[in-house]
Amino acid sequence: MDASALFERQLGANTEAFVWAVGQVPAGRLFAAPPRLQGEWPAARQAFHLLYYEREVALPSTRLWADGAYPTFEGYNDQAALDAWDHNIEHVLAEFARVREGQLAVFRGADEAAWQEERDTTWGRRTLYWVASKTLQHALEHTNAVLK
Repeated sequence: MDASALFERQLGANTEAFVWAVGQVPAGRLFAAPPRLQGEWPAARQAFHLLYYEREVALPSTRLWADGAYPTFEGYNDQAALDAWDHNIEHVLAEFARVREGQLAVFRGADEAAWQEERDTTWGRRTLYWVASKTLQHALEHTNAVLK
């Protein structure tokens, strides 16, 4: 299977799974600390973090293979963004899906050579395949945390 199809399927399914997982949390628990030993962040914080990371790190890193522009990440501040957040969980989930679609658009445009081409990233010299795999791993980690 080619990498574009693989990651379109996996990240598309993860988008649905993450939105579904957050939807399983009762409204009164979305912002409540999880039970001890089941994680540090409430489900809403997990969702906000995943959106912020994917919008500010994963998508710009993926775009390295589309336009070659290296992101600086100078303004990355998860905590400051969280402090400014209006706590609208529906907006976070919709924005997450939109950002994820931006990643999938890059993947659809990548040929087989692009998937194996190394570029300088925030994680060192990596391939697009590695960056897509890291994005999936990170999202699965937070999906798991919400489901706990």
